[in-house]
Amino acid sequence: MFFRLLAALFYDLIVLCSLFMLATAITVYFNQGQAIPPASRGYQSLLAAIMGAYFILSFRYGGQTIGFKSWRLRLIRGEGFKLRLVNAA
Repeated sequence: MFFRLLAALFYDLIVLCSLFMLATAITVYFNQGQAIPPASRGYQSLLAAIMGAYFILSFRYGGQTIGFKSWRLRLIRGEGFKLRLVNAA
């Protein structure tokens, strides 16, 4: 079971890296091609919001991230129902 969770985490890491690269490319485009300082609070907040939205929306609507779907894992409440938004956050 631990291997499956670790593999799902790795799959989700790949998805998140691609989302981060897309967000960075869009941000650099709107910044007239200038580099974004990595310590910028706005940039860090953007990446944190993307990561939070990915996990919250994935677990809320379907109970699975892409990594969980690949390894046939599901996150549910104790009663066996889908997560509510409060539980997913």
